[in-house]
Amino acid sequence: MKPLFATCLGLLLLLSAPLTAQPVAAAGAASSDQQVARLAEQVRRAEAVRAIKRLQAAYAHYVAMGLWAEAAALFSSDGAYGEGSKRIVGQAAIAAYLRQSFGAGTEGMAHGRLYADFTFAPVVTLSPDGTKGKGRWHSFGVDALYGSRADWKGAIQENVYVLEDGVWKFQLLQPYPMFAGAYESGWKAVDPVVRAVPFHFDVNTVGLPSTYVPQAWAPPAGAAVDTADLARRVTRLNDESRILTIQNAYGYYQIRRMWDDVADLFAPDGVLESGADKAKGRKAIRALLEGAAPAGLKPGELNDVMQFDTVVTIAPDGLSATARGLQLAMIGKANAWGAWTVATFENRYVKRAGQWTLAHLRLYPRARTDYALGWAKSAVAEAPFGKAGKAVPAAQAAVQYPDAAFPALSFRNPVTGAAPSYPAGLAILPIDGPAITGSAEGQAVPDMAEIARQLAVASAYDGAENVSEAYGYYIDEFLWRPIGDLFSRRGWKELSFVGTYAGNERIYQSLVRRYGGGGRFVPNMQQHQKVMPVVTPAPDGRSARIHLYLFQIGSGPQASAAAHNAGHYENQVILEDGLWKIEGMDLDYIWRGPYGQGWVKVDPTATNGNAPPPALKKDYPPDGELRGPNEPPWPDMQPLALHFRNPVSGRAPALLLPEKHY
Repeated sequence: MKPLFATCLGLLLLLSAPLTAQPVAAAGAASSDQQVARLAEQVRRAEAVRAIKRLQAAYAHYVAMGLWAEAAALFSSDGAYGEGSKRIVGQAAIAAYLRQSFGAGTEGMAHGRLYADFTFAPVVTLSPDGTKGKGRWHSFGVDALYGSRADWKGAIQENVYVLEDGVWKFQLLQPYPMFAGAYESGWKAVDPVVRAVPFHFDVNTVGLPSTYVPQAWAPPAGAAVDTADLARRVTRLNDESRILTIQNAYGYYQIRRMWDDVADLFAPDGVLESGADKAKGRKAIRALLEGAAPAGLKPGELNDVMQFDTVVTIAPDGLSATARGLQLAMIGKANAWGAWTVATFENRYVKRAGQWTLAHLRLYPRARTDYALGWAKSAVAEAPFGKAGKAVPAAQAAVQYPDAAFPALSFRNPVTGAAPSYPAGLAILPIDGPAITGSAEGQAVPDMAEIARQLAVASAYDGAENVSEAYGYYIDEFLWRPIGDLFSRRGWKELSFVGTYAGNERIYQSLVRRYGGGGRFVPNMQQHQKVMPVVTPAPDGRSARIHLYLFQIGSGPQASAAAHNAGHYENQVILEDGLWKIEGMDLDYIWRGPYGQGWVKVDPTATNGNAPPPALKKDYPPDGELRGPNEPPWPDMQPLALHFRNPVSGRAPALLLPEKHY
C-alpha cells in the first residue's frame, strides 16, 4: 500500500478533506503556517467530541448520587431540559426540576432509594464551525424505592451542546421516552405507536472524522500554535483511548471469568479491592478472583457485566489517571437463579515506560436484587470478590441498597472545574490511597507529521464508535437504505440465519428481501443498544476494529411484548472517500428471552420467530456462511470471539478473530 502519511502537508490535507479530493496547496511558509493552524483546529475538534462524551457521563454520575446542582451546572446560560414539548430553562430551574422529578424533593439519595440512568451508544457530530455539537444516546434506567415500588425506563436522547466561555455545556438535554413499566409486569412502549425519534445525522455526516474541518475554514488572525502543546494534547487523547480500552477489555474478561487476562491488566504492584476483599500483585489478584468463582463459565452460568459512563481523568504529568464508571450486571444460572446488580467503580491507572496498566481497581457494590422479586422486594448485600458463600461484613452491607453510600468523585465538574459539593447527610466513601507513580519516556517532541498520525489514531476511536452505533439506531427503524450506505463498497455483513453478504448494495438488498421495503410496520420495537467498546485503530488511523456488547430491548404496546437478549458485535471500519464506513460486521447472539423469564427460566428448544423462510438463502444466496451459530447457544457457552489481544500482556483469547471469515 502506498504510504498515506508521506509528508506533513499531504497528511493534513487528507485528514481535513471533504468528500471529494482537493488540490494540494502551494508550498511556502504561509501555506505551512496555515496547515499547522489547521492541525491545531483538528485537535480542538477531536477534543470537543471527547468533552461532549465526558459531559454526558458526568451528568449520569451526578443524577445517580442526587447531586442536582452539580448536574444543572453542566448547562449553558440558556440551557434547557426537555420534557416532551416543555422546556425547563436555566440552571436553577433545571436543578429544581431534577430534585423534584428524580429526587423526590431531596438532595442526595434518600434511604431506600435507588436511581440510576445509564447512558450509552453515542453518535456525536459537530457543527461546521466546531462550536456546537449534537449527540444521540440510549438511556436505560432503574428507579426504585425499597418496600414500595420499582420501575424501568428507557429513552433515546437527542441532545445539543454548545461551546460557551471556552467550555462545552448542554444547551438542550432532550430525552424521548421509549419504554417504561413496573418491575413486576415489565416494560412497554410509552407511545403506543412508537414514533421514530428524529435523527440529527445522516450517512453523509455521521462518518465525518472528529478532526473534519471544512476547506473554507480560515485560522483566526494572529493565532499562534505551540507544537509541544499540540503533541501533549494528542497524547492525552490517545492515553484516554488506551485507558478506556483496558477498562472495557476488563469488562469482557469479567463476563467470561477470564481471570488470567484480568490479572494481566494490572501493574506488578497493582491492587484489586472491594470492601473487605483486597489483593496486591497479579498472583494474589488471580487467587482472589479464583476464590470468588472458578475461571471460565460452566454451561448455564451467566455473568454479563456492562460498564457505562466512564469518566477518565489524566493527571497533569500524564503518568497516572483515574477512571470512574457505573456497572449493571445480569448474573445467574439457568433454571436455578438470577439477579441484577448495580455498582460503581473508581479505578486508578499508571503509565510506566509508555504502557498504561491498572494500579488500583476499587468496586463499590450499590445494589443487588433477585430477578424474580425485583428492586422493591429484594435487596441482597454483595461481596463480588469474596469467597463463595462468605458472609458480607456488616460494615459493607450497611452501605448498600436499601441504604446509600457512594465513593467520592475522582473528577471535577467538567464545566465549573470545581470539586464536587456533597449535600449534608449523603454518605461518601473515601477513595484516597497510596501514591502511585509512573515513569516518563523522555522522548523528544514529535514532528508535525507524527502528531498528525497520532491524531488520526485518536480520531479513529470516535469514528468507529459513531458508525457502529449509528447502525444500531438505523436498524431499530428498519432503515435499510441508510444501512447499505453506511457500509463501504467492499463491506460485508452477517445476516442472521442466512449467511454473509459482501458489498454495500448486496447488504441493502439482503435486508430488503428479508424484512421488506423499509421502515417499521409494527408497533413493536427492538432497540439494538450497544455498550463497552474496545477499539483497535490501525497505526495509520485509516481503519479500526471495534468490539461491542449488545444489550437489546424488545418492547411493544403491551408489557407482554417485553423481552431482552444479549450478544457481541465485532465490526471493522475504514475511511472511504473521507467518511468512516463499516467494512465488516459480525454478530453472535448469546442468550434471549421474554421479560418474565429472562436468562433464568430457559427453554432450549424455543425457536426464534424472526427466522426468515428457507427460500431466502436459495433465492438470494449469500457470499459466505455465518461464522457462529444460528441460534443463541444459551444455556451452553462457546468461546467469546474477540479481535483483540490482552491490551497489556498481549495474551491471545481462545478465539482470536481474523479480519474476514467468508
